[in-house]
Amino acid sequence: MNVANSSHHIRETSFRNKQDKYQERGNSGARLQIFRSAVQRTQIMCGIAGALGFNGEKVSPEVLERMVGLLRHRGPDSSGVYSSDTSGVGLAHARLSIIDLSGGQQPMANSDGSLWVTFNGEIFNYIELRDELVEAGHRFKTRSDTEVILHMYEEKGEDCVRYFNGQWAFAIWDAKRRRLFLSRDRVGVRPLFYTRTAKNFVFASEIKSILTHPEVERTIDLEALDQLFTFWCTLPPKTMFKGIQELPPGHSMVVEDEKLWIWPYWRLETTRILSFGNFARNLAADFMCVSVVFMSRI
Repeated sequence: MNVANSSHHIRETSFRNKQDKYQERGNSGARLQIFRSAVQRTQIMCGIAGALGFNGEKVSPEVLERMVGLLRHRGPDSSGVYSSDTSGVGLAHARLSIIDLSGGQQPMANSDGSLWVTFNGEIFNYIELRDELVEAGHRFKTRSDTEVILHMYEEKGEDCVRYFNGQWAFAIWDAKRRRLFLSRDRVGVRPLFYTRTAKNFVFASEIKSILTHPEVERTIDLEALDQLFTFWCTLPPKTMFKGIQELPPGHSMVVEDEKLWIWPYWRLETTRILSFGNFARNLAADFMCVSVVFMSRI
C-alpha cells in the first residue's frame, strides 16, 4: 500500500471507528447524522489549475496534465483539461464528484463555447439561482452548480459572485472579451494562488501545481519567511515563494491584455454590533454544535 492509500485508509478507519462508537452507545440518531454531515463537508474539494499565454500561444496539454496531476488527491474521481488552439488559454480540473455525478465534468463550457470554467467548491444556493435563471430564459444541460456559475456570469458578469452563497475558487475564460475572470469566496475557504511570468499568467489551487510550469521559478521570499516566523503564517497576498501570490478572500481578479486587476467584492461589516445577549447565545450554540459533532460522551 502506498503512502497516499495508507493515509486515506487511516482516515476512513478513524471515521468508521468513531461512528461505531456512537452506535454502540445508542447515539445513532441525529448525533450520528450530524457527524456524518460534518465528515462529508470536510471532504468536499476539487482542484483547479490553468494558464493564459500573453502572446496567444497554445498552452501545452502536457503542462496542464502535470499541473492537475499534482491535485489528484483533491479530486480523485476524474480530471480534465481544456486548451484553446487560438486564445492561449488552458484550464485543468481534478474532480471530487458531489453534485450531478454524471453531468458535472470540468472544465465546462456554456452552450456556444464562448465561456469555459474550472471550479472548486460548492454554491449552496445554486438550486434557487437555477430556478431564477430558468425563468429568465436560460437553458441548462446539467444539474450541477458549475453550470449555474456560467449562466450567472452570462447574466450578471463579474458581479455574479455577489449572488453566491457558498465557498469557491474558480476561473472563467471569456472568449468574446478575451479575458480571464477569477474569484475566491468571502472568507477564503477555497484556496487560489497565481503568478505572472514574462509570457504567462498561471494559477492553481496549490502552489506545487504552479511550480510545475516550466516558466515559474522557485525562489524563497525572505519577507514572507519573516512573516512565517513572526505570525506562524504568511499574510495574503504573500506566499513563501517570490512572485507567487494568494488571491485574498472576498476578492475577484481579471487578467486582460497582459494586465491584472484585483478588487474586493465583499467586506466584513464591522459597524454592526451584536448585543451581548445575542453574542452569548450564538457562542453557546456554536460550542454545543462543535461538541456534538467532535466529542463522544464520557
